[in-house]
Amino acid sequence: MQGNKMQSLTPINTLSTIGQLANTHAAANTFADFASRKATNTNSAHMDALNTFSAYLAMFGVTCSGDDLSVAAECWHGVTHGLITGFMGYMLKEGYAITTINNRLSAIKTYAKLAMSAGIVSADEYIKISAIRGYSVKEARRIDSTRENTRKGAKKESANVLTNEQLKQLRTQPATAQGHRDAVMIRLMSDLGLRVGEVVSLTIEAVNLTANTITFYREKVSKQQTHRLTNGLLAAMREYITALNATGITSGALIRATVKSGRLTEGAMSRQTINQRVQTLGAAIGIDTLSPHDLRHTWATLATERGTPITALRDAGGWSSLAMPSRYIAAGEIANVGVVDE
Repeated sequence: MQGNKMQSLTPINTLSTIGQLANTHAAANTFADFASRKATNTNSAHMDALNTFSAYLAMFGVTCSGDDLSVAAECWHGVTHGLITGFMGYMLKEGYAITTINNRLSAIKTYAKLAMSAGIVSADEYIKISAIRGYSVKEARRIDSTRENTRKGAKKESANVLTNEQLKQLRTQPATAQGHRDAVMIRLMSDLGLRVGEVVSLTIEAVNLTANTITFYREKVSKQQTHRLTNGLLAAMREYITALNATGITSGALIRATVKSGRLTEGAMSRQTINQRVQTLGAAIGIDTLSPHDLRHTWATLATERGTPITALRDAGGWSSLAMPSRYIAAGEIANVGVVDE
């Protein structure tokens, strides 16, 4: 009888041990698993937040780097709601834009939640951390009115929306291999509204010059889309593909790097080099700090002005909700339509 009782306890004890080991393993991999599920842009934004938080913690003698904070749960030991509130004050003093402060606060709270899941931050402390709120638009205006530097951060205060004449100038590039590439690159963002990351991931195989289409993956919404090329983009694409083929490039990355002579190479352009090239092309026609996002913003703005329905803009732009395209619709509307006057 007693022997039977001992036998029945053995599996339970074994399961308990396995369960504890599983919990330990899960805690150790909480941060890595989280990063593996997120888009490249999201992870990049989180690293910006963690690097800033690391600089703040260094003031107290804490030596965890941004990389450490992204993968090592133990780096979050001792993090409290008071410390994170102080972090917000630190960013204000350093002159970070309110939007940047709010975004980085959100990222830090996300990692604090991961640290709680890993058993490093207590549930009670996380409740207090989660209650910390960012600044509202009204608060931001009041705060900025008393600060000398209010724009430290990754984004510009507002996007450049190009005129039709500026777009025409930007799309007109020299009849060289580099010029054909630049024209295609500009039109992918200004004709189709592609994000810079989506442009980087494009392949030659994705272009169908017979059907006049291009197929690509939108990482932000985990969706593959096929877009019809505009007439201008189709013409530019034909010239560029011809230039690629003449160099012996027939497959792989679509947007290729060039050497100083303008010759296309086997290497693909990165986000950084595309950003730099767009800025250079913008400066050539008198537009300072032009960015790929400006081209996408211009595409959405002009599409709205032409009467594009909000659902069509959402789908074409690769947004998951109507919130972002609604901003373009609202900005393009005449506010007093419907008001009866004399």
